[in-house]
Amino acid sequence: MGRVDVHITLDRDSEGPVTIAAAVAGRETVARITGREAVLTVTVEDPELWWPRGYGYQPRYSLDVTLSDPYSMLDTWSRRIGWRGG
Repeated sequence: MGRVDVHITLDRDSEGPVTIAAAVAGRETVARITGREAVLTVTVEDPELWWPRGYGYQPRYSLDVTLSDPYSMLDTWSRRIGWRGG
């Protein structure tokens, strides 16, 4: 099982509730932030493992994080990640 913990710290207050969405490997988790900090966990049931060069395949997945309030999208962030084998 693979797990990604997304840690969020807001720099400023929003005019309404802030929603965070994190998606990786076809799985998405959405939550509402009620303070200035939050941790959102996305679990992937059976990800392909990433192996060091020369030891096997190196699959990576796109992790996409979006922050929005009731009026607009506030920020987006993307990164390629992998779950290490061995």
